[in-house]
Amino acid sequence: GLPVAGHQGGVALDMAAGMQTIANFGLHQEPYYVDYIDRADGTRLYTHQSPGTVVLDLGVALATTNTLKGVLKSGTARRALSDFPRPAAGKTGTQDDNTNAWFIGFTPQLTTAVWVGDPKGYTPMTSATVPAFKPALAQLGKSTVQGATFPLSIWAAFMEPALVFEPILDWPAPPA
Repeated sequence: GLPVAGHQGGVALDMAAGMQTIANFGLHQEPYYVDYIDRADGTRLYTHQSPGTVVLDLGVALATTNTLKGVLKSGTARRALSDFPRPAAGKTGTQDDNTNAWFIGFTPQLTTAVWVGDPKGYTPMTSATVPAFKPALAQLGKSTVQGATFPLSIWAAFMEPALVFEPILDWPAPPA
C-alpha cells in the first residue's frame, strides 16, 4: 500500500519523487523548484543541473513500470483511464476509512501525484460525511472517495493537456 499522511507536508512531493525514479529508468532526481533564471536581457543566469543518482537497476525499473502499466490496463484504474491517449503507469491508494485517497501516475515525460483528503485530519470521505461529494460519487456508482475516483480523474484531467505537445513515447519492454 501507499504511505498516506495527507495532512503532513511534502508527502505528495515525496510520492512523485519516488515514482519519477521508476519512470526514469532507476535514475533518481531530487525535486527542485527552479529550472532556470533568465536576466532581463534574455541571457541565462542559472540553470538547474543534476546528474541524478542511479538507485534502481534498469531491469527492475522497467519491470516495475510494466507492472504499474497494468494498473491502468487491467487494474483499479482501468475504467477511469480507458481513454487515456498515451502509455502511462501508476498506482491508486486509499487509506483506511477512506480518509486519504491517492493516484500517482507517470508517462515517460511527466510524473504527477494527486492526493485528496482533509489537510486538517483524517476525515472519512464519504457521501454521508462530505455531502458535496454525493452527486459525483453517485455518478460513479460509489459512496466513498477512493484512489481510483477523484484522484485518478484529477490526474487525467491535468496530464492530458500538460502533455498535448509532447510526443507519444513508451518504455522499452522489461528483460525476461
